[in-house]
Amino acid sequence: MEAELVEVFRLASKAADAAAVNGKGGGADEEGRCIDALQRLKSFPVTTQVLVSTQVGKGLRRLTKHPRKKIQAFASDLIQQWKQIVMEESKGCKRNASVDNHECAKTGENKVENSSSFQSEAKKRKTEPNGTPDSEKLSPNPAQPVSAMVAKYDDLMRDRARELLFEALSRVSGEASNDIIDEVNACDPSSIAVSVESTLFQNWGCMNGTHKMKYRSIMFNIKDPNNPDFRRKPLLGHVEPERLLNMTTEEMASNERQLRNQQIQERALSRCELGTAPEAMMDQLNRG
Repeated sequence: MEAELVEVFRLASKAADAAAVNGKGGGADEEGRCIDALQRLKSFPVTTQVLVSTQVGKGLRRLTKHPRKKIQAFASDLIQQWKQIVMEESKGCKRNASVDNHECAKTGENKVENSSSFQSEAKKRKTEPNGTPDSEKLSPNPAQPVSAMVAKYDDLMRDRARELLFEALSRVSGEASNDIIDEVNACDPSSIAVSVESTLFQNWGCMNGTHKMKYRSIMFNIKDPNNPDFRRKPLLGHVEPERLLNMTTEEMASNERQLRNQQIQERALSRCELGTAPEAMMDQLNRG
């Protein structure tokens, strides 16, 4: 439809130019062809998006100053018709955006509540059916240092990285909900910590080397008390060690944080879509 719209406008513009050149002494045929083409344009089911992409409104504005009164009047009427379409679509989009944002906010609240209930459920689950506290069953033996539970590499920096990863991954068992606790207990935080550290070292070198900021980003997020979602993913195999190498800060964020970021982006995009296209189109129709 856009190609046909542009072609019809081209014919109208060409006929209008010919009618202007012939002046008062002639040009009736060219004027008639221009009016016929404008009439066809008037019957097109245009939208704001079509008007913006084709830019025909800008060219049509020029015809409102044509020396032929009929062409001038018809072009002005068509301009007003298209303005009305743009304004109506803008109003409709704003109403729909208002409803969508309301529903999005509701959905966001529900997801945040679910995320909060996930963490609170883990806190409430203090004991097993036999009365054994989870912390005693799942946490490392307090008498045994963390360093003794992780495979050593005889490199202070690498060993330290493994210990930090192991400490973070070991916390997942105390944060997991009942529906995944068996899966969590089947995982070995020690071997996974070694696997993650080995992958990072093979690609980035030592933790205090040129890629120390990348190390720091992973360590910060995997140890963050408010980000149980991230440390759970490598432990359960939902994120492979190699995937960590290319993850952005946004991807490492908790599910709750990612949801908020998504809502912010959607609102910004919605404002952009509602404001830019109609305003740009109205500017074209008004100024030419």
